[in-house]
Formats: sequence, structure tokens, C-alpha cells
Amino acid sequence: MNRIRNNDMARGLALIVICLAGLWLISGCESDPVAPQDEVPSLDQEDVAWQASVLALALAKVTPQAIQFDARKSDPPLSYSLDDPGLGLFGTVFLDYRMDAEDGPHATPDDGTFVRIYTESGELAVIKTPVGGAVAMTFDLKATIDRDDDTAVFIEGSSGTYETGTYEDGEFTLGHYSATFQLDNLAVDLNQEFPVAGYLIFTSGGHTIVVEFGGNILTVHLESMELTINLTTGEITKT
Repeated sequence: MNRIRNNDMARGLALIVICLAGLWLISGCESDPVAPQDEVPSLDQEDVAWQASVLALALAKVTPQAIQFDARKSDPPLSYSLDDPGLGLFGTVFLDYRMDAEDGPHATPDDGTFVRIYTESGELAVIKTPVGGAVAMTFDLKATIDRDDDTAVFIEGSSGTYETGTYEDGEFTLGHYSATFQLDNLAVDLNQEFPVAGYLIFTSGGHTIVVEFGGNILTVHLESMELTINLTTGEITKT
């Protein structure tokens, strides 16, 4: 039931990571072994906006599984593989369906009214960039599911981490920058490819960036401008 068209995601993500690649090139080159000896450049708001954009694209792929997950493709414990070389995305998230609440009775993806989507302790979801850098993410996302409307909304406490570094031979090496994020009323629909509403709140380098989800459009809010990403066409505009 995964309705996300990977070719569309690939176009959007490819453009974002190409833009983000400049951040690694000007900020100490995460893949350069000499770089840790150098002073780590501080991030400005636009740098952080690119980081948040990459995370938002990963979340656009992960979060719809709350309502669209097909259990027939996974043996217990339920898991969803993010591995997609075309996106440069690697890793696995796990899904725990319950009735009514996080501590409620176990349920199936077809009848559960609560789901937790998470990465296992010590495991990461990784996006590899064209210049050898990478970002690694952890997820602990919780959503209530409305079976009448076939929608799910991620609740308070849905959060995670974001780290920059390098990713080679299946191993992630921590780099210079780290961030935290949380979701604010992010909503997904059984019949929609991408989250239909809600916000990502991303904090890194002393800056907080808000990304607004609205179907195939992501809007990244900065103090002096907005960055709009079309997930269908991959087009990126500044206003």
C-alpha cells in the first residue's frame, strides 16, 4: 500500500542534497580526515533550512506508513525498509500498532488506532549525499489513527535526532553537526502520497526552522524568506 512514487521523491531529494552538498564543502568537509582538526564553521539560518529540508523529505516517506503500511510485506516485528539507493536513503523503521494508546493492547495495521514508528536503539536511518557526507536520523514518532476517516495524526512527543557525518560500507561516522526535531500535528491520509498538514520543528546550531507540510508542497519558513519544495516536480523556489 506504499503509494509514494519513488521517482518523484528521487527528483526532490536529488535537488535538495545537491544544494546541501555545498554545506559539506564549505563547512569542514565531513569526508576529509583532516577536517576534525579545523575549526568547525557555525551554521547560519539558511544552512539549517537545508538540513531541515532533507529531514522533511525523509519524513514525507516515513510518516504515511502510519496509515498505509502493508503488513504482508514484513514478518514480525513489523518493519518498513527505507532502503532506496535512488534516494540515497538507507535504514529500517519499526512499527508498533496498539488499541487506543501506546500501552494499549497489541493490534494489527488494519485495526490499530495508535502506532509508534521508531528506530531501534543504536540504529539509524541514513541519507547519503553526493559528496560523501551523510545525515543520520533517529525516529520516535507516535500517531493516533482515525479508522473512519482513514487518517493519522502525529501527537506531542513525536521527535528524533539528526546528525551529520560520513557513511561508508554500511557504517556511519559522526561528524560536526547535530540537531533535534519534533512534529506538530502532522497528518497523513490513506489516499495521499505525502503528509497533508502539520509541521516539522527543527533545531540546529542555535536556529529553529519550521517546515510546513501540505500535500506535495513543503514550505520552509525562515526569518527573511520562504523556501518552497514541490515533491512532485522537485522544483525548489525562494520567496
